[in-house]
Amino acid sequence: MVLRDLPDPRPKPGEIAIDVVCAGVNPVDWKVRDGALKKYFTLPFPIVLGYDVAGRVAELGEGVTAFEIGDPVFACCIASDVARGTFATKVAIEAIHAAQMPQTLTFAQAAGIPLAALTAWQALHDTAGLRKNQTVLIHAAAGGVGSLAVPMAKAAGARVFGTASAANTDYVRGLGADAVIDYRSEDVAAAVGRLAPEGVDVVLDGAGGGLLAQSFGLVKRGGMLTSIVAEPDATLGARHGINVAWVSVAPNGAELKAIAGLIDQGALRVPATEELPLDRAAAALERSKAKHVRGKLVLRVSAG
Repeated sequence: MVLRDLPDPRPKPGEIAIDVVCAGVNPVDWKVRDGALKKYFTLPFPIVLGYDVAGRVAELGEGVTAFEIGDPVFACCIASDVARGTFATKVAIEAIHAAQMPQTLTFAQAAGIPLAALTAWQALHDTAGLRKNQTVLIHAAAGGVGSLAVPMAKAAGARVFGTASAANTDYVRGLGADAVIDYRSEDVAAAVGRLAPEGVDVVLDGAGGGLLAQSFGLVKRGGMLTSIVAEPDATLGARHGINVAWVSVAPNGAELKAIAGLIDQGALRVPATEELPLDRAAAALERSKAKHVRGKLVLRVSAG
């Protein structure tokens, strides 16, 4: 990874250009860097990484009326031109993928929201159809998605359990979890059995591996097991009488607007946010890959 000059992107019809203030760091960034996703798309070099942005509208493409120059916005920028990401001073995206930034957040806080919050929203609401008084188990509850999924599920009126390491149990409890299970020292299945003897209604898996494998037996019949890291075995799901789904995030400005509303109402707590300067992007990705991030890590691009 190097810093270099490239031409500023210009908005096409239906797009906006954004002067980037902060860019969120997510695991997908180092996966793209490492070539782990090359079977899914071909990228022309040089690649500009980054999918999350918070900044100000710099230019309007033809036909865009929902925003004005200078508006503070945030967005998940997964698009067809994935080679021009948000680890940059400017990015151009489809206007329908952006939303007005929450009024109660800083640019740094807002930059850590879109991809993780949309992933949580689409797993809990669009896929699992979460309802009030249901029970939810969230694996990797201290991570980027988990840190937003916990308060999001609480805002929906659910009873929420999370798995986390001992060092993060207080943090996850502070996000609103009703119970936190130390997956390293506790028997997760036994703990869930005590908390919800009939099983949970929904599992949101952000860990994969052994926790995903155990989760099939933790969901009550007719419930939903969603994973954001691996595709659950549909045959095994049918054997347990549960629904399974692998959730891959999609940009959605309307859902971001709803999420912003929850944040400004105080119904959705924002996770801890740490900033690094843009020229430390490589170090930020190494920390993300090593799973040494609690909450969200963002890159500061400009003063805003």
